[in-house]
Amino acid sequence: MGGLFSNNNDKEKPLKIYTFGDSVLDCGRYNEFDIHPGKLLIENNDDIFPEFKGKTLTNMLNTSTELYHLAIDGSESCVMYRQAKEFSKFHTKEDNAMAIITIGGNDLLDGMARDSEKIKQFEEYLTNFLEEIAIRPVFIGTIYDPTLNDDKLNFIGGDPKILRENHKKANDVITKLGKKYGDVVDIHDHYIKKGSYDWFCNIIEPSLVGASEIRRCYLEAIVNYYEKNK
Repeated sequence: MGGLFSNNNDKEKPLKIYTFGDSVLDCGRYNEFDIHPGKLLIENNDDIFPEFKGKTLTNMLNTSTELYHLAIDGSESCVMYRQAKEFSKFHTKEDNAMAIITIGGNDLLDGMARDSEKIKQFEEYLTNFLEEIAIRPVFIGTIYDPTLNDDKLNFIGGDPKILRENHKKANDVITKLGKKYGDVVDIHDHYIKKGSYDWFCNIIEPSLVGASEIRRCYLEAIVNYYEKNK
C-alpha cells in the first residue's frame, strides 16, 4: 500500500516516514501551498526553495520513501495514543520505518510552562507513546520559542523565569528520549541562533519559511544519523 505521499521505486523496500505530534509538523494549513516539513523531506518545492533542490531524503538516503502524515495540529502528549492507534493501521513489524515527532508546545501552553510538576507526566506520556509505536529510529524535535528569547513578547503570562525554566526542562526530557530512541533534533537551538519572526505566523505556528527551516533541521539530523549507522 502506498503512503499518503510517496516517492517510490518498486525495486526496493520503501522507507516509511511517519510524522507524529502537533502543528510544528502539521502546519500546512498556515500557508497557501499546504506545505509542511514532512512533505518537504520527500519532495522539495524547487520554485519556492531552490536551495533544497535535490535535497530530499529520497535522494540523500538513496531509497524510495513513503510519507504517512499523522501529526495533528493542537495535539498534546496526553492524546498521542490516538495517533498511535491510527499508525497501527499502516505499520507492520517487517516495515522499514522511521518517525519524526514534535510535541510539547501545547503542553506548555496548557499549563506545563507554569507548573513543573506536569513535566514528569509529559515524560511518561511521551515514553509510553514511543514504546507503543516501537519504531526505531525516532527523531524528536525540541520545542522552539516563538519569542526568540524576548521576554517583552511573553504571550503566556506569568514569571518569564519560571516559564523558561520549565521550557528548558521539557526540552531536556525530549533530548533524553531522543537520544534513547533515535536522535534529538534541536529546532529550538536553530531558531534561537538563526531565527526570524517571519518564521512564525499566528504568534506560534510555523510560517512557510518556518516549515522549511524545520525541514532543514530534520534533514540534517536524519542524514547524519543514517550515515553514522550504515
